[in-house]
Amino acid sequence: MGLFKPGWMSRDEGKALRSLDKVSRDEELYRIVLECPHGSVRMRALSRIRDAGRRLDLVLTAQAVSFDERLAALEGATEEGLCRAAREAPSCDIRLEAVGRMSDSLLLAELVKEGAGGSRDDRRVCEAAYEKMTRPPFECSMLMHGRKAEENLIRDIEEMVYPDDRDRLLRAARERDGESGGRAVSALPYEGERDALRDLALNGKGPAFLPTAISWTRSCLTRDPEKFSNRGRRAFCLKKIRCWSGCAVHSAARLKACSITAATTRAWTCTTLPLNAVHAAAKSESTA
Repeated sequence: MGLFKPGWMSRDEGKALRSLDKVSRDEELYRIVLECPHGSVRMRALSRIRDAGRRLDLVLTAQAVSFDERLAALEGATEEGLCRAAREAPSCDIRLEAVGRMSDSLLLAELVKEGAGGSRDDRRVCEAAYEKMTRPPFECSMLMHGRKAEENLIRDIEEMVYPDDRDRLLRAARERDGESGGRAVSALPYEGERDALRDLALNGKGPAFLPTAISWTRSCLTRDPEKFSNRGRRAFCLKKIRCWSGCAVHSAARLKACSITAATTRAWTCTTLPLNAVHAAAKSESTA
């Protein structure tokens, strides 16, 4: 009994095909896909499996199933099935194929959130899912980088209303260094968010944040002029210069910070602050 082999296991492809015609149960068809030595027989058996769950099992199995067979098994899968394949299939290429067939924005958003901090393959699936969405939610765009994410964030921020969207505006201002971060800062009212804006300016990282910090300083000097005497303004701006030049890692970025700040300081404070004094202040701060 143990030596008996079904006809579809025959080395003769024609005999295997004739044997397949007698099989109707999904479980046996599933076994044929896994064990039959002939590719044409396996593909025909797969096409006759009616149960979507068993077809999905062929996509997810770690057993030796070819790429084309896994791809064929994806045909007719539901959105939930495609999402599961995008998460669990052993081949990254199949995971990406599953994402490409999805259209449910909620499920695509789940893939983005789950894959953003994962393995290299997880990140590839995350990026593919993000590209599939025509209007990604704010939370997904915050996890991504690149032009599309930046453009989506700018659009989202422009549609936000303070104070209803205060938390999202603050998050964008704190976590994004590009134009979207600057737009988020500009959407925060100075009168209501003075402390938060001050922290953003003092804790900005890198030269990309400099325009935001400078914008905040301008708000301080133009909206609260009575709080700054001429001497007070000068000291205040020198402190910001030291802060920004210290945040810039590269010397070129430091020079850019000092140069930009010197020009804006002259314009906004009506003081004569020579550029060499600015450089000296930055140098003394960096060596302190």
